[in-house]
Amino acid sequence: MGSKTTIGLTIVGAVVGGLTGNPGLGPMLTSIGSKAAIGYMVGATITAYNYLKNQDITTDQQGIQVNVTSSEAPLPVLYGKSRIGINIVDIRQHPTNSDVIAIVGTIGLAPEGSASVQGINEVSKIYFDEELAIDGPSFPANSSGNNPTSAGVQSAFGTAGGTFGTNVYLEYMLHDGDDDQAYDFYLNDVFSSSGTADGAWGTQSKGKGIAYAVFWLWYKDDVFVNGLPNINMELEGNKVADVTDLSAAFAYSTNPVDCIYDYLTSTRYGLGIPAADIDAGQTTLQANPITTASGSTVITVADSSALSTSVGGLVTLSGAADVGGIVAARLNVEMTVVSMVSDTSFTADLGGANASSTATGGGSSVKFDASSFTSAANYCDESVDVGHETLADRFTCNGFLLSSAPPLTNLQRLLTACNGRLVREGTLYKLLIRRVTAAQAFELNTSNIVGDWTFARSGIDDTANLITATYVDVDQNWQPQTSTFPSPGDTNSYLSDDGGYLVQMDVDLPFTENEYMSVMIAAQVLLETRADMACTLVAQREALKLSCGDVVNVTHPTPNWTSQPCWVEEVAIRNDGMVELQLKEYVAATYTVPSMKVRIALVAASLPGNYDTDIDPEPQS
Repeated sequence: MGSKTTIGLTIVGAVVGGLTGNPGLGPMLTSIGSKAAIGYMVGATITAYNYLKNQDITTDQQGIQVNVTSSEAPLPVLYGKSRIGINIVDIRQHPTNSDVIAIVGTIGLAPEGSASVQGINEVSKIYFDEELAIDGPSFPANSSGNNPTSAGVQSAFGTAGGTFGTNVYLEYMLHDGDDDQAYDFYLNDVFSSSGTADGAWGTQSKGKGIAYAVFWLWYKDDVFVNGLPNINMELEGNKVADVTDLSAAFAYSTNPVDCIYDYLTSTRYGLGIPAADIDAGQTTLQANPITTASGSTVITVADSSALSTSVGGLVTLSGAADVGGIVAARLNVEMTVVSMVSDTSFTADLGGANASSTATGGGSSVKFDASSFTSAANYCDESVDVGHETLADRFTCNGFLLSSAPPLTNLQRLLTACNGRLVREGTLYKLLIRRVTAAQAFELNTSNIVGDWTFARSGIDDTANLITATYVDVDQNWQPQTSTFPSPGDTNSYLSDDGGYLVQMDVDLPFTENEYMSVMIAAQVLLETRADMACTLVAQREALKLSCGDVVNVTHPTPNWTSQPCWVEEVAIRNDGMVELQLKEYVAATYTVPSMKVRIALVAASLPGNYDTDIDPEPQS
């Protein structure tokens, strides 16, 4: 076959090795066989879930709510909503009041940046031994007039706003972890010479990049009946960039793509990939990019990077005034790519008669966003009718990463939230979420396919007919629960097709907290294992217009295919100038919403948070 240069490559699961730290994924992959690796894909589907097979999502989820006492324990990275316990780094008695102790506990790693744009977003509830202790705590000003505070303290712990030690026995201070946060005023005031750097909590103790909490407890035996409490909290995690508008301020988001982008680019806890290497921004077009006819609903855009688009993808034409025959009102809106005209141009549907005149123009100030991240983020944000209710978002990301875990493991863990795939083509990292996709206008057939074919099918033990997905159920104290596809009681036609031979696959979804979402992902995983027909072929150079993630029709007598749609899994250039392609069967039904049973509604229970301390321990006569 000869050596070849890889432009795009699918890596199924965690077959790549050597990823030990920052920056980026690129350095970890220097060669694959005889081809220089310029591009590759990391998937979070099918066998990529194997990275969690040796993990225990139940242990992780339960362990994160327990207080660890250590100054060196790894801190979690928090995305979306989660419930976690603090990591206690210090407990000490007040130097002049033996009834008071201070507990300092870390919450998680915050993204790098100033106070105005970074930090974790919010702590909504704090529990002591499963009893709500503080409802709606804030991040108050860290000063003598506000630190500590009793705002939101519940009646079991005194009267909020009262006098500490008289009618309120719990006060606190929260720090969001931004890079500009100062040392804790009251810790410094009590345990160090005020305003100095010496002592236990001097002015150097700022906790830059670390969200943490300080609790002040006044001993009262009928308040802290179980002694030192286990403290955990419900919160909204790190503020992240919006991939649909990278110029916007960082903000809280449960969109999986925003969170993945944050982990890819973070130099503090992520992969440290330069933002310029990620296809998530605006791309400047060449001069004269737009051609339209009067009243046309379709524009033609010419650009050398047109290969980064695909039919069915979304583009955005940017500008502030009428340009190239497009009225300003129709700029900065998404359009759908309807065809690939050539290697350097494509047509996009404006969705209405919005062209004001026939024109060719625009210039370099006109931009389009060919970002795969933007397209993926918008797909996650789509509402979905699951038959019993409408989900506001198709996929969300709510959970935590373990900073002690390998970066590739954490990346795959995040990708499970949307069943996404990370692709590197050339110098660009792209994110793909497989969905119903129109085939490219370009077809592979006898006119451009040359050389031998290689075919592959999965073995029976790799073709699932039952999927069990483990997700995190918010309604059951953020503990793991399972869903199955097909649902219990439903006819399992896949099992029947396999002659009753059960092949069950287990997948863990640590960032999924909705049962319906877990079933959608489980169904897609199952159907992708069953669409297992794959092949490798060699084509003429014109096949370079294909990219990883495209769908292409194949018509050829060798496999007896007529317009057989296939995913493009790998694109490589051989030394002889030919193009080697790896293809996998595409089945549109894989990416539709499956039939689901109605989720069982839970009945709220009101159980006591602690034991009744008024019980007379002496037996009655």
